[in-house]
Amino acid sequence: MSSFPPSPQPIQITIPPTLRQHTIPLSTFLTRNPQYTNLVVGALIFQPLTPTHPTRLLILQRASTEQGFPNLWEVPGGTSDTEDPTILHSIARETFEETGLKLTRFVREVGKGVELVMGKTRWFKLSFEIEVVEMQGKKAEAVVDDVEIRLDPEEHQDYKWVTEQEIREDLYPITTAEQKEVMLEGFGLRRAGDAEIGGSCHGHHDAGPGDVP
Repeated sequence: MSSFPPSPQPIQITIPPTLRQHTIPLSTFLTRNPQYTNLVVGALIFQPLTPTHPTRLLILQRASTEQGFPNLWEVPGGTSDTEDPTILHSIARETFEETGLKLTRFVREVGKGVELVMGKTRWFKLSFEIEVVEMQGKKAEAVVDDVEIRLDPEEHQDYKWVTEQEIREDLYPITTAEQKEVMLEGFGLRRAGDAEIGGSCHGHHDAGPGDVP
């Protein structure tokens, strides 16, 4: 749980119908997937492609004081908490806590989920491409310079907007090979111009409400 101050007011988040299987609380996910100790969520936030700028992804550098993966890079995200009404609430909360950005829309799920095994604990990570209100209404060429990213220094020490090529060339070492593959899959979906909104799920989840406050 981050020490970053809470969002000043709730915002409505658009959830595609094909992601409503994730509108369940953490407790339900763990009951249906008892092989996992906990659930982690990640947010892929892209700067749009323009004639003069390639598509870029926001990544954060973990603090040097972190016990796990110090100084390595990842997308915003973190642990789903029991206090979060649904898994998708966890994405919105973690995105704000780690970047100061307010999620407004889920574009799609990226990948089918990744297992994280640390000692005797086994976690599962879900990743989603999202849009944030701070990038709406801005010219794409100015997004990188104009969008303020507010890091929680207890968790992250730097951020970058990076291209697919920079990820492939390992210019910014990623926490795990699996997380690097998720990032590259996210770039691939955008490059292909995939307009289909949605994603795959792990296990069997109930449908839930369509908006997250």
